[in-house]
Amino acid sequence: MQVFRKFFRVALAVKSRLIVAVCIGVFMIVFLNGQSDTSKTTKFESTNLNIAVIDEDDSEISRGIVEYLKSIHSVDTTKHEEDLYKDRLFYQDIVSKVVINKGSGESILNGKDADITNLYNESTPLGLFINNQINEYLSIVQKKINEGKDIKIALDEAKEAMDSTNFVSIKEEKKDAEGFAISFNFLPYVVMVTLFSSVLYAMLAFNEKEVKNRTLVSSITPIQRGLGLVMGCICLSTIIYAVLLIVSVYFGREQIPSTRALILEVINLFIYTIVCNMVIFLVTVCSGKLNDSVMVIANGVSLTFAFLGGSFVPAQYLSESVKRVGRFTPNYWYSTAIDKIVDEASISTIASAYFMQIAIGLAILGISLAVLKVKNDRSLN
Repeated sequence: MQVFRKFFRVALAVKSRLIVAVCIGVFMIVFLNGQSDTSKTTKFESTNLNIAVIDEDDSEISRGIVEYLKSIHSVDTTKHEEDLYKDRLFYQDIVSKVVINKGSGESILNGKDADITNLYNESTPLGLFINNQINEYLSIVQKKINEGKDIKIALDEAKEAMDSTNFVSIKEEKKDAEGFAISFNFLPYVVMVTLFSSVLYAMLAFNEKEVKNRTLVSSITPIQRGLGLVMGCICLSTIIYAVLLIVSVYFGREQIPSTRALILEVINLFIYTIVCNMVIFLVTVCSGKLNDSVMVIANGVSLTFAFLGGSFVPAQYLSESVKRVGRFTPNYWYSTAIDKIVDEASISTIASAYFMQIAIGLAILGISLAVLKVKNDRSLN
């Protein structure tokens, strides 16, 4: 317990550095969340145009054409002077004047083209758009009639077939998933810098030769010392992890796609935090003592991991050469897991990114133990 308490005392001795790291991280999280658009897409909206329709045929089919056009456009069926229609077209009060000439319905029944006139302003393509809609509708009507269906049924089925909402599937955006990815992608850098500012500092302080020698001559056994340091790392890392996660979730709650995504991200960040502690162990073993140059190098490592791993720039914007190097960093696989979570990939696919982080962490731990063994062998000789 003595080592455990002393660990926290040493870590908090540089609380100003820790507070600055946390504040910068919180500010960036809030800033990134504030930059994201939380608007939702809830429906598909078709283009509604103002058109004039004159039905001179007054047949069941012509009335069906008028009803179809009314269902998708603002239709004016009032008859006016021809000059007035031209003025309305010129000033774009209407985009098209459709005239269903007498005998159009009979022509459709006989398998011929309907006699429909469409007057429009040729400087815009909207008149042609109306033409295409009418032609598509009538081709479906004619097909249904040729199949032996009643005129009313043919008109209804053609109208339903032309309804764009039946074949355009609009999926409501659950939340701003892109904002979720951006803000949570930045978290690894914040976590690593904060851990370096506190946990690494304390570990390096305890690794000083003078401190180690004092511990050896005290009543504290090497096992107690090691256990105290491990418990100190776990507790302090857990506190930092929880604080940063809570802040991110609180300010980014409007952008979290689903509860599933949140749970998977909680696991993702937890695994990354564990890997960060393995990196800290490697730095501690390799340096052996506390000085400013070691802390500068450690911060350089965090920046390198962030740039190569897609914490600052999304992985899809990185070059292939950068990605090849980045795959050896835990940040890369953390970001990959985020992308898969946003894409709602299967658990096994997301877990593969988790396992890659763990594999990198175990590799770092193996290197640390190898370096430690070499140092111990040298000290004995």
